[in-house]
Amino acid sequence: MVRFGDSLRAGVLAASVLAAAAPGARAQVAPLDLTSSSVTQTFQNGGSTTRIDGVIGGQPGTVFTTTFGDTIGSAAGQSAVAQTGVAITNAAAPVRVQLSNPLLVGQTTTQQVINGAPFQVTVTGTNPSTFQPLAIAIGDRGVCGSAGVSGVLGSGGALPAGCQNNANVANVPIGGGFTLVNTNTPQTILTATTDLYQVTGTPVVRIGTAHPLGRIGALQDLDRLTDRILGEASDPGFFDIGDRPWTVFAEAYGGYGFLNANPGQYVPGARSDFGGVTGGVAGAPLPGLMLGWIADVSRVDMSTNDSFAPESSRLDLMKTGPFGAYRLGDVTVALLGVMGRGDNSTRNGSQEVGGVASASYGLTTATGGGQFSFDLKRLIGTSITPQFGYQYARVENEGFTETGNPLALQGFSGSAQRQRMWLGAVWRDEYEVWNFRVEPRVYVRAMNIWGDTDASMNAIFATVPGAGQVNLAGPQTEGWAAQWGIRVRVPLVAGVIQVSYDGQAGAGYNSQVFAARARFSF
Repeated sequence: MVRFGDSLRAGVLAASVLAAAAPGARAQVAPLDLTSSSVTQTFQNGGSTTRIDGVIGGQPGTVFTTTFGDTIGSAAGQSAVAQTGVAITNAAAPVRVQLSNPLLVGQTTTQQVINGAPFQVTVTGTNPSTFQPLAIAIGDRGVCGSAGVSGVLGSGGALPAGCQNNANVANVPIGGGFTLVNTNTPQTILTATTDLYQVTGTPVVRIGTAHPLGRIGALQDLDRLTDRILGEASDPGFFDIGDRPWTVFAEAYGGYGFLNANPGQYVPGARSDFGGVTGGVAGAPLPGLMLGWIADVSRVDMSTNDSFAPESSRLDLMKTGPFGAYRLGDVTVALLGVMGRGDNSTRNGSQEVGGVASASYGLTTATGGGQFSFDLKRLIGTSITPQFGYQYARVENEGFTETGNPLALQGFSGSAQRQRMWLGAVWRDEYEVWNFRVEPRVYVRAMNIWGDTDASMNAIFATVPGAGQVNLAGPQTEGWAAQWGIRVRVPLVAGVIQVSYDGQAGAGYNSQVFAARARFSF
């Protein structure tokens, strides 16, 4: 209990002077104030509390507020800070935020006045017939015995110790009496202090990007397979098998690429590393007709370039399906249809954001496409072949539940699909080098991509399902792009060996692909 004062001024509610009944006696009355030590205000601490406001940087208003009756560093305070962080992250979703340390931004004080039971202090006295100090009773509660004496009453009489007037004088004739009445109400004032803290979440990076990245990686894997198979099937050299109607081939490939960031949506950029092996068999049952079957095994690693909460996706994919081509004169039409299955293993987060969340789930892939080619050699004397192609691709993912992070995601099964169209040309020739025939091929083309180009998907926080759905999105891979490549082939007695390079720039993606192939006929 803290006492800020030991007395409170109160007005005299009643002051009367009773004149003596003696003939000719007169009473002069002046206003009096009575200060009594019984009228006290007691100030008492009503307990301190701490309030934390959660805000998202750059956005007005508070997204979360919690109050607890302890200090910021206590167990209750740490729990409140953690709750605030979760609430901010939920409110900012699908963007992951970097949380600040609690910052003291202010302090408020509130007072509650509690009134006690009112009581009266009464002081009475009579002016004697002599010019001596008045003998005034202390009062019915003895409350006027501590403060200093002040003022004059009548002919030199003084108020009792602890009671004082306001420097006015009340003249009481000899033999006159007086009564002073003061109503007192004691008060207790509870003072409470609240410390105001703020935790700010600064938007940094999209959450759960690893899962759309897996979809994008699977779609791009289908693109690369389609480009290689349709490119080979459209090449006139593929039909030059002579008296050997069957062909087997195998190819090893690998490369890397970069996906552009989308800062406006807090989507980070990413790197793609990939590689695999393709094998197949083809036959020519009729002149001009070639039919075959391929199988492909590949791995695609996708990783974001964000250091705050890095995310990654590892795809292990298997694909198989038929392909074929029909050549009539200078015109070639090649077709491909492939289905596949794979697994996607994802990781997202860091110790800084509460831990690394991981998940593993299955994928199903499918693609189909075709390419039309027209060889102009007989028209212009140079083997330039314009080409037009189209491809449709689709990826379906199973549902998943992450583990390892308080904000682990639970994703729903779904699909992403996109389409490509391209127009370009291939130049080819042949040369004699050291008794070998060398056949270079160079192509360039423009390509357009549309559809589910960010491979977005929906999820919820597994531990906070009531927070609602979160939209997960990856880098955009739509629009126009340029593609180019070179192949160097060396025919053998019963086959061909080939090395190749392919590049792409545009549509949010840059890539380099290297491959080596061997083909044998029998």
